[in-house]
Amino acid sequence: MARVLLIDDCDDFRACIDEMLRRLGHEVVSTDQAVEGIGMFDCGGFDAVVTDILMPGVDGLETILALRRQCRHTPILAVTGDTEGGWLDRAMQAFGATAVLRKPIEAKDLASVLDLQLAAPRAQRS
Repeated sequence: MARVLLIDDCDDFRACIDEMLRRLGHEVVSTDQAVEGIGMFDCGGFDAVVTDILMPGVDGLETILALRRQCRHTPILAVTGDTEGGWLDRAMQAFGATAVLRKPIEAKDLASVLDLQLAAPRAQRS
């Protein structure tokens, strides 16, 4: 399956998503620090990234921008607990997120969105 970089500052949520991804057959590398995740990221080394948006220090939007500077085609799934939608969704996508998921996340929704992102031709992700 895929190698996924998971970045989220909430230990419980990160552990839950990590477990979901592993049960789906993916290899997961996770961190609670955006800066560490950015440093770990390697274009071609990961098939997808799942990142929280609201994190202390470097937030998810800055994380997405930094990852996009390194690699334009890797799918980035932005995760947020924000229920307002609208402006935040547009910002995440403008910064380079290829999909947005709202907390709490169901395993079937994560699987569906990730599968769709991984199946998209590389040219459509650029």
